[in-house]
Amino acid sequence: MTASLVIAALVLGAGQDATDAPPGLASWIPPVSGRLFSVAGKLEVTPGLGFSLADPFLEKIIPQLSIGYHLDEAFYLGAKLGYGLSFSAGEANACASVGSGLSCGGPTSAQLAELPGQMSGFGLVEFGWTPIYGKLRLVGDEVLHFDFSLLLGAGAILAGLPAAPDGTTAAKTTVAPALGPGVGERFFVSDGMAVALELRDYLYEAGGVQGQLVFNVGFSFLFGGGGH
Repeated sequence: MTASLVIAALVLGAGQDATDAPPGLASWIPPVSGRLFSVAGKLEVTPGLGFSLADPFLEKIIPQLSIGYHLDEAFYLGAKLGYGLSFSAGEANACASVGSGLSCGGPTSAQLAELPGQMSGFGLVEFGWTPIYGKLRLVGDEVLHFDFSLLLGAGAILAGLPAAPDGTTAAKTTVAPALGPGVGERFFVSDGMAVALELRDYLYEAGGVQGQLVFNVGFSFLFGGGGH
């Protein structure tokens, strides 16, 4: 069931209505309204960018696109596609012997391919459950409408397998089964647009179970539905 949350600076006795408040108080606290921005029956298209977190070797920027359909106010089915662009993290350096010492610098593209945690393209079918729809009173009469979702995706990732230390196998790319659990928050700009934030942990099998924590930022465009 979708819950409705309202944050307001109001202290009333149990069961007391706003109209029973002290004079002047009811005049500036409006009645609590229902859901203003409905998503039921709407198609949602969300282009966005993902940013890897807590990866000691590789930093990733992940352009992505999500497309899905809201079965009702609480349940969502969709798909997410993305492609990761990898860069050397600050902690990753390549060193070579120079005379009696070492010379260190940023790794080359070939050396980056040898690092664990390579993740490029991915595709997930996903399910979302939105148990919370809320409102925040901002400055003056401005109200920010938002909802909170639990997300679970399943699909495949193009993952890099580093070369074996003994040189018996070279680095290669493989298609790995993947899960993408996470949480999401939408802040509604209008009935047809919202700012979408997600935190996901992409789990996949590539020479052992790998994990990649990703923070996603996007803009959701909503089409169809009953309208207001």
